[in-house]
Amino acid sequence: MAILVTGACGFIGAWVVKNLCERNLPVVLTDLKRDGARLSVLVPEWEALPFVEGDITEPNFLVKVAEQFSVERIIHLAAWQIPLCRKDPVGGAMVNVIGTLRVFEAAKQLQGQIRRVVYASSVAVFGPPEMYAQTPIPENVPLKPVTHYGAFKVCNELCANAY
Repeated sequence: MAILVTGACGFIGAWVVKNLCERNLPVVLTDLKRDGARLSVLVPEWEALPFVEGDITEPNFLVKVAEQFSVERIIHLAAWQIPLCRKDPVGGAMVNVIGTLRVFEAAKQLQGQIRRVVYASSVAVFGPPEMYAQTPIPENVPLKPVTHYGAFKVCNELCANAY
């Protein structure tokens, strides 16, 4: 029973890996590049963990990783952030939307093996906080993203509902 963390070298990904390792859970890391800048600070033993470099937008990449390491759970954190999505909206859509669909499709294809998928949305789905009289923003307010990043996260939420 392994847990696959996409975007393992990112800010949230590295903290998730740290927490999983502290619980002695079997973890498999994946990211576009093997970059230990964050991981080496949070998880000193990170280099001993299974790590697969790869692009989550590539067909069957995640299926192959899941099969190779007997993955039962996926924590999907790979994403481009607001500045990159603003600079290259098409590239942002590829990683943030198509990459997320690849995660969902891998889970669907391996539904006898993969039991759970967790993915990160963002407060960016609600738009800027100044649009709201109440803070924190209640979860039931209408979605009003004003960035490509926020729109991609809304798309992912709606796609998750379709699965």
